[in-house]
Amino acid sequence: MSESSMAVECRLCNEGFDMQGDLLPRLLACGHSVCHRCLRQLPVLQHHDGGGPGGCLLCPFDRQPTPLPEAGVWGLKKNFALLEQLERLAVSSDSAVGASGGGDANSASAASGSGASSSTAAASPPPQPPSPPSVPCDENDSHTAELHCLVCSSNLCPDCARTTHSSRTLSQHSLVPVGQRPARIPRCRYHPMHAAELVCLEEACWRNSLMCYICKDYGRHVGHRHALLESELESVRSGLSASLSSVRAFAADLNEAARRLRACAEEIDRSETGTRAVAERQVEEYFEVLAKRVQQQRQAARTALQAHVQQRLSCVNTQLEQLADLLNGVTSATEQLSGALALPDLELLAAKPELAAAALTVAKQQADCADTLARLAPDASVPLTFTRDHRLHIGPKLEMRAVLLGLDGAGKTSILFRLKQNEFVSAVPTIGFNVETIECDNVKLTYWDVGGSPKLRPLWRHYYLNTQCLVFVIDSCDSARLEEAFNELTKLLQEPELKEASFLILANKQSSPGAITIETLMERFQLVKLCSTRSWHIQSCDAMTGQGLPEAVDWLSHQLVAACPAAEETADYSSHDGAVAPSADVVDSAADRAAEASADGQQQQQQQEDAIDSSNNGGGPLASPGLESDA
Repeated sequence: MSESSMAVECRLCNEGFDMQGDLLPRLLACGHSVCHRCLRQLPVLQHHDGGGPGGCLLCPFDRQPTPLPEAGVWGLKKNFALLEQLERLAVSSDSAVGASGGGDANSASAASGSGASSSTAAASPPPQPPSPPSVPCDENDSHTAELHCLVCSSNLCPDCARTTHSSRTLSQHSLVPVGQRPARIPRCRYHPMHAAELVCLEEACWRNSLMCYICKDYGRHVGHRHALLESELESVRSGLSASLSSVRAFAADLNEAARRLRACAEEIDRSETGTRAVAERQVEEYFEVLAKRVQQQRQAARTALQAHVQQRLSCVNTQLEQLADLLNGVTSATEQLSGALALPDLELLAAKPELAAAALTVAKQQADCADTLARLAPDASVPLTFTRDHRLHIGPKLEMRAVLLGLDGAGKTSILFRLKQNEFVSAVPTIGFNVETIECDNVKLTYWDVGGSPKLRPLWRHYYLNTQCLVFVIDSCDSARLEEAFNELTKLLQEPELKEASFLILANKQSSPGAITIETLMERFQLVKLCSTRSWHIQSCDAMTGQGLPEAVDWLSHQLVAACPAAEETADYSSHDGAVAPSADVVDSAADRAAEASADGQQQQQQQEDAIDSSNNGGGPLASPGLESDA
């Protein structure tokens, strides 16, 4: 056996190595090569010092350990040097066989070709100089190929084509212009002697998808899905053409979008008539109007403040004048009594009635002024509060009217008593209404709690007049009536008399098991869309524990007033966005409505009682206002 044959044989089984299959050569850590089949028959040591995740193999020649990966023997590296040598041996053997089998035929064809070429040399024109790009003739490199034989796969010039294809057999070959020759079929990577006419369609083989029929039937692509190379190329070209059309259409759309954007930018940036110039003019006009309005409000506030100060000063000066007159009388009486002490006895006795009357007058004046002097506590502060529309209020408290509405059993009256008395009251259904006034910081909130039974809901409209905030209470535990509550809330939002009112939605009974969260209520009621045109807020609360109610009242007070930094520094009252009660010089229209509502309260209450009384069965007298059931 020669050294070359031993070099490509496994020393364990004496079988020649192959480029695939069980005879594939694999390298051990020591450098020896063993075929795949023999390696699979070697014992695997699981607990060895030099082992890997898949165990360890000992070399059969020098007993050196080779760690195995998780894939076992299949994870060992191939001996690519031996594989390359096997490939060279296969190529050289095929070349030797071809040379020995076709030597005579080649020599005969060469002889006949030389004779033919010599006989036609005189008749054939001299070869034309090649024009780039040119393909050399396979028979004569100095000639330019113009024809391509589809059978021989050779590029020939016209002379060589006539010479080589003059026989009866070769004359049947198809010759086409060299520009129409088919593309060369690539060779198989693992079998270079065979053309790669197929393509593997498996995802794992996309890097090495070209294969020959040997790879398909016996090699690494056995059982894989495959297709002809020409068919797959046609499919790829069709896909690329479709993608190219889509990309071109997308590019056209992008160009059109860019054109529209450029036109939009030009429209915006146009000097005089552009939208930016128009918007800038609108901004200037708006703020000019706003500045005039603020200037008017400032002037009105100054006028009101001056009137208030003049009134205060006039009142103080009047009191000073009264005190001065009284002090003058007391001083005169004091001088009279002091002078009487120095009179002679007879004169003193004669002046006794006069002196007694003077002393009695002073004592009476002192008694009359005792309470006034005790209550006198001059306060030079001027409490100021500004509303959200930048109007001035001067006075102690600002009145605000709020109406509590909702379905029966939602807990409106329990919330009212929790705010008023800070205690939980287990209520009974409200027949009519309850009115309570609660002071919060600088705001005096008057709550009108109206019954929510279906019989009383048509009477809600009698309470809308001068309402600045509407509080709608929802029972979070009564999921069966949520649709009914939503319908009533929608009706309230559509009332014309409530278009300027703020809406506070209280999700009551949040501490009870199974209560619906405010996030769920917002999603089911679509509050963001429903209340988009007005000021609104939703607050989770519980009348039993009082949770969430302070935040709700604070939100209510902030709907009317705004903070006044100057007042916070100088005045001694709450720092919340509170307000003071309207006086004669109040400027804000909202405060005027509150004052008007307070002045007409008795008359409106009587009208509401009459309306509710007329709706009772039998027209009997109205029952005393009760408390609402279910906190």
